[in-house]
Amino acid sequence: MQKKSTPEMLETFFTGGLFATPENEETELMEAISCKLIEFACILGTVAVDARFAREAMGTSEVFPVSEIAADYGCSAQAFNKLLRDQGIQYKRGRRWYLYDRYQGHGYTATRLTARDTGGRVRTFSSMQWTVRGRCFLYNFLREQGIHPTAQKGEQP
Repeated sequence: MQKKSTPEMLETFFTGGLFATPENEETELMEAISCKLIEFACILGTVAVDARFAREAMGTSEVFPVSEIAADYGCSAQAFNKLLRDQGIQYKRGRRWYLYDRYQGHGYTATRLTARDTGGRVRTFSSMQWTVRGRCFLYNFLREQGIHPTAQKGEQP
């Protein structure tokens, strides 16, 4: 049995299926129910998009804080962020780091939202985190510059 999309199911219901309106005094009621079902389907579609955005914004297990990547290179998150700035990969505006335009849109980073209680008031903060693709990009980019993770330093000539 093939799974139908929501619009296909609604069309089946309204045109000859479950919600075909009878030719009697219930027609008006059935039309109202049909309109409400269409309205509900539209709302459900919007909620599904919002839910997908929320899942992505709240984070997945496939992103890494800069501190985790920095540890691979034997330095602090601050030092690693400055290294990436010096290499022309990112810049800082206010308290946040951003990728330069040439590196945006490649899936290297994701934004993670974090809720924190600050003096009895819950505030949401966003931070840039690196994806698996971004981590591989950093590894390859830094390797080309002669910068290697600490585990590999002994292996280099």
